[in-house]
Amino acid sequence: MTRARVGAARTPRGGVLLETMVAMALMVMVGLLALGIARDASKATERADRRAAAVELAASRIAEIEAGLVELDAVGDLDEVEFEEDLEGIDAPRWRFAVEVETAPSGFDGLVRVEVVVREDDEDAGALGELARLVTLVEDDSRSGGVR
Repeated sequence: MTRARVGAARTPRGGVLLETMVAMALMVMVGLLALGIARDASKATERADRRAAAVELAASRIAEIEAGLVELDAVGDLDEVEFEEDLEGIDAPRWRFAVEVETAPSGFDGLVRVEVVVREDDEDAGALGELARLVTLVEDDSRSGGVR
């Protein structure tokens, strides 16, 4: 009878320590997983912001050409653009874009197909934004019969 009491009163040595170590290891793994998810979400947000800025820049270039503010001859001079948002008290990200503009005749009278491709300043980077539109070119009154 004494044997049964002695066996029941024994506690395993180090059992609590092992459970604590396993619980801490699980908490560290969950924490690392959460940090990885947060990092990936931050990078995805950065890419989306950069892509939205590139598409906005492409739309602006087409609008400038359509309004006659930029001559088609001078479009090649606009190949590097810095984009910076002015936010109060926050250092906004800064991106450098390379803008390529190509024009081609369309099958419609008076319309020209203008395609704007915006890339990151890196030469290896793919296109961030592409936009193509049929545009009516504005006649330039300062030159005789010239088209802007």
